[in-house]
Amino acid sequence: MKMKLTSWLLAAGVFALSPLDARTWTSADGVSTFSGDFVRYHADTGQVTVTKGFRDVTFRINKLSESDQAWVKEQAEAKNSKLTTDSTDLLDAQMIGSKLKEGVLSKLDDGEFVDYVMTSAPDYYVVYYSGSW
Repeated sequence: MKMKLTSWLLAAGVFALSPLDARTWTSADGVSTFSGDFVRYHADTGQVTVTKGFRDVTFRINKLSESDQAWVKEQAEAKNSKLTTDSTDLLDAQMIGSKLKEGVLSKLDDGEFVDYVMTSAPDYYVVYYSGSW
């Protein structure tokens, strides 16, 4: 009896961890398919990132079918338009974000620190404070 209950609990746990809303992706030649969740698309490099199982897989968009390519571009465009319209208002409304205007932030780019301007409002901030005694 204990073994049967343990088996059911294990199966329920695996089912709960599996993605229920995964998209079925089709290859450009229409032969292969796989399931995964869309993460991001970089238009400048043509790279698509999909979560397959528990890891991210990145590949060129031309490996996908035409309908999947159109879907990816549509999702990326919708995400980018939302970020550009809402990000400045969200940033100004945040207590920390409102302080992070031009000239305050820097980022490391090819071994050099360059000025950085936030283009979207983050959900979370990590604040690190260090002091010496």
